[in-house]
Amino acid sequence: MSATNYPIDNIINVNIVQETVVPSLEDFGLFCLMTDNIAVIPTSERYRLYSNISGVLTDFGATSPEYYAARSFFSQQPKPIEFMIASVDLGSETYVEGIQAALLLNKFYGLGVTDLLLTDADLLEIAQYVQTQLMLFFYQVSASDIPTNVTTDIASQFQALSLDRSVLCFYEATNTTTRLDLAYAGMGFTQQPGTFNWANKTLIGILPTTISPSNNIDYALKKGVNLCVQLIQGLAVTRTGNTSGALSGIEWIDVRTGIDYMQIALQQEILQLLVASPKIPDTDSGYAAIAGVITNVLTNCISLGILSSLPAPVVTYPSLVNVPVAQRQARIAGPFNFTARLAGAINFITINGTLTV
Repeated sequence: MSATNYPIDNIINVNIVQETVVPSLEDFGLFCLMTDNIAVIPTSERYRLYSNISGVLTDFGATSPEYYAARSFFSQQPKPIEFMIASVDLGSETYVEGIQAALLLNKFYGLGVTDLLLTDADLLEIAQYVQTQLMLFFYQVSASDIPTNVTTDIASQFQALSLDRSVLCFYEATNTTTRLDLAYAGMGFTQQPGTFNWANKTLIGILPTTISPSNNIDYALKKGVNLCVQLIQGLAVTRTGNTSGALSGIEWIDVRTGIDYMQIALQQEILQLLVASPKIPDTDSGYAAIAGVITNVLTNCISLGILSSLPAPVVTYPSLVNVPVAQRQARIAGPFNFTARLAGAINFITINGTLTV
């Protein structure tokens, strides 16, 4: 019998964003595709890990949605190292219950599904669950009302609910054997958070959208939908590189992954301090040791491009004389607070010129 995982949040509570299921840094680049093909992967097994497309081909066949999804994922460069396929028995459980069961066995950061015909209700159920977790949900949509000014489509519903952990990718319905969402994830999940911007990238095996006129593309982009568009120069690139649930402004994918990475790193590094130290004293020096670990993580996030070096991050914590007695008796340290500026990235460029004779 495997040991039950005890939530790290019960020991180290990092309030950048409060989450429940936390992957390790090692699991941060792992993507999981949910399938209802329990004939291949029964729920008694629940999931399999694949290091290349050949294994998926052997298990599911060359005309399966699992193979099409994995092909788009593994086609990207740098080549993804690992791909997880987990099963859900829709005869006895919901998608969310299947996802929860898979998470108990193996943590992952990215989530997708094989079925491209999910109802809005199913999509909302998955996206709202993902919103409570430390992960991202990728899904390919093709509904004709998305690149229009209507407000009842699934992209508008995601946006109205501020589901900023869901990445919707629009691709024409005729392209049922190609997965823009899985190609997008395959490209991004090989990258170190902070060093990579999801916008303006080329995807291997992905043709640009045929939406026309251009104002229809603008409608889709305003709803937070990601597209592959062809520029005048003939280059097909991704736009816009954002999650799909912003009420005001845009939550960029690289910002979301950067913040998540920082939270996981803070928890793991402070946990390492707790485990490796014979004792962290409840003294000013003990508080300073914890603050030093926080500072080191923030400094590393600067080097990765998640945080800006100007202004430098500032970590503050109370003097021991100001910590309530009840808190000290409960052996709870803090609060430790920090302020830092996100480094961000450039997606658009404005050039103004003046010519004279």
